[in-house]
Amino acid sequence: MEYDYVIVGAGSAGCVLANRLSEDPGLSVALVEAGGKDDKLEIRMPAGFPKLFRTGYDWNFTTAKQSEMSGRELYWPRGRVLGGSSSMNAQMWVRGCQQDYDQWGIPGWAYDDVLPYFHRAEHRVGSNRGGVYGTSGPLYISELRSPNVTTAAFLAACEELGMPRLAELNGRSNEGYSPTPPSPRTGAGGGARPTPTCARPRTAPTCTSSPTPR
Repeated sequence: MEYDYVIVGAGSAGCVLANRLSEDPGLSVALVEAGGKDDKLEIRMPAGFPKLFRTGYDWNFTTAKQSEMSGRELYWPRGRVLGGSSSMNAQMWVRGCQQDYDQWGIPGWAYDDVLPYFHRAEHRVGSNRGGVYGTSGPLYISELRSPNVTTAAFLAACEELGMPRLAELNGRSNEGYSPTPPSPRTGAGGGARPTPTCARPRTAPTCTSSPTPR
């Protein structure tokens, strides 16, 4: 088989790219993913995400030794499944602050360069102080429907320590505290998935359990 585009990795970026490219019926696109399908209950149910750690759905990475943490290595879960890490992050929507992008120093990837694309993707339901979020995109960003009492206690502790309360978590700066907005809709998992792409199998077949060596 020959394709116009072969996308390796069906994580957040790969799923979106395959979906957008395959909107053109004149293009053939193949999406290749090392992991399996995203049909596990713990993926669809936000509270089940810890059950995916250190399983076949996880690349099970660790960081380099951290000198600031007495040389410890940290467990770093990364999704090995359709949707990538967005299938195992409890649908938390955290897109990074301005410094994360600006410090790369890569033309076209500064915060102000990528922000319009986040806005195009987002469909905020709930508060939107300062116009932080987009409101007409395909990805629903909601408020916590059933905040945990432990979360409330943690936020109260942050306030007692004098930390600044963020009006919205995903603003230009993340120095402070705020509840984390989730990205599910109607209770189902909200990670990036190639569902629209799968509806176009002739133009964008998805190959799972297909590791691709460098």
